[in-house]
Amino acid sequence: MTIDLYTKLESFAQTDSSAVKLDDSGHGFTDSSRLTLATINYYDNGPDIRGKWSSSRYALNWQMFDRTDPFTPSSRLAVWSGATQMHEPGFFEHYLEAKLHLDLMGVACRLFYKDLVTETLKMPKIKDKPAPMLGQFISKYPGSVYHYGAVTRMSWDEFDELTVELFLEQSLHATILVDQIANNLKDPKNLLRGRYDPKGLWRGKGKKKVKP
Repeated sequence: MTIDLYTKLESFAQTDSSAVKLDDSGHGFTDSSRLTLATINYYDNGPDIRGKWSSSRYALNWQMFDRTDPFTPSSRLAVWSGATQMHEPGFFEHYLEAKLHLDLMGVACRLFYKDLVTETLKMPKIKDKPAPMLGQFISKYPGSVYHYGAVTRMSWDEFDELTVELFLEQSLHATILVDQIANNLKDPKNLLRGRYDPKGLWRGKGKKKVKP
């Protein structure tokens, strides 16, 4: 699959019925209908890190939950946890193409990636901040499962704030401001934190749950 072939796919997109669903078999990755809360940690691993698909300078560490009652998030309660390595859109697209991942997607899913890359390349770049980047959700252990159609994008704005967009099932699911200073003494590379909590379920440690 080459980039030029993307244009030939568009005429088939409306009739394509093979949009990829998230494969959570044995990995616990949640789909949009079950996701109730997510925590995000932003990492800057330093300029000495050589950018590779599996280990990049910038990364987002995720924990996802499907609980419906107020709770204190922890790794024990997460239905999925993992990191998205963040890459510039050109490298992101080239890797998926070169490793034949695009060939495994349905037409609509391939067009989703193409449009997302094109849109990200057009986004403004803020001086002294990383350019807008994309990350692919991948489950590991056992094996590796690529969750096609599940992508995250991070971008900085002129107010020095980091925004993370969560795409699930080829659609924008949430826009999340990651602006809490992490103060992680055990890992100073963890700079910021944020969370997706549309139902107000998050409870800090020692905080009583609110009765309905």
